[in-house]
Amino acid sequence: MAFLEFKNVRLAGISAGVPKKVINNLELQNLSKDYDAAAFVETTGVKERRVDNFTTSDLCLVAAEQLIKDLNWVKSEIEAIIFVSQTTDYYLPATACILQDKLGLSKECYASDVVIGCSGWVYGLSNVVSLMSFGGIKKALLMAGDAKRAFEDEDPLFGFAGTVTALEYKEGDEGFKFHFGTDGSGFDAIIVPDGGARNQITHQANMKMNNMIMKKLKLDPEKVPTCMYNFGNTSSASIPLTIVTQLKSKFESKPTKFICCGFGVGLSWGTVAFETNNVIISDLVEI
Repeated sequence: MAFLEFKNVRLAGISAGVPKKVINNLELQNLSKDYDAAAFVETTGVKERRVDNFTTSDLCLVAAEQLIKDLNWVKSEIEAIIFVSQTTDYYLPATACILQDKLGLSKECYASDVVIGCSGWVYGLSNVVSLMSFGGIKKALLMAGDAKRAFEDEDPLFGFAGTVTALEYKEGDEGFKFHFGTDGSGFDAIIVPDGGARNQITHQANMKMNNMIMKKLKLDPEKVPTCMYNFGNTSSASIPLTIVTQLKSKFESKPTKFICCGFGVGLSWGTVAFETNNVIISDLVEI
């Protein structure tokens, strides 16, 4: 089984960026003849979503600028960027390279993209902390999210968000414990079939599914926070966006233990356990 542990790295801060524009799923008109707004909101738990004419990198950029300011980090000391998204700016080049330039980071910065869905924040986190655990890289940013304009009118489940997680090397820190799994036989359960080399021409899944998991695992709902009602399914941004919007006051004020799990397209899933202390949580950035 894919169990991994990396020490000597701490989570220093988290930020999130979303569009100001709000779509209320109860007010959607002419979505389809079968769309029942009240039933959809009750089943999925998604009443509102944030959408507008932004890319994922636009939202991550403003969130990164805010977090860097709140942390009082010097940009020249940031040595790595990992960008996790299904909605990169371009097929090529890597969006992380574009963000390195827009943020004004050193040209010695390590930059890489990870193209994966709802398990993406956990996968990206493992990539970053594995690079940092031996001290070669002292400060890094993990950027994760999704924003695709086609979802605005076609699918009332998805919302736009970009998040940034800041990590720093700290000798002796307990670090992070991970578990990963993949079942590629279910690759077509969630799929965009066209546009790749095979055929040239998607998180908080929904509350019904999450509630079923909570019941099966006998979890206290107070220990399973969600921001789906106001932001929709935000794919790899779901975990950090929930922390920023639902846990800021509790998260910053005392040491906190987390178990975070993402699952989705692939099929892939990832779980991480870690503890935080003295963490900066930026206010939600709206653009």
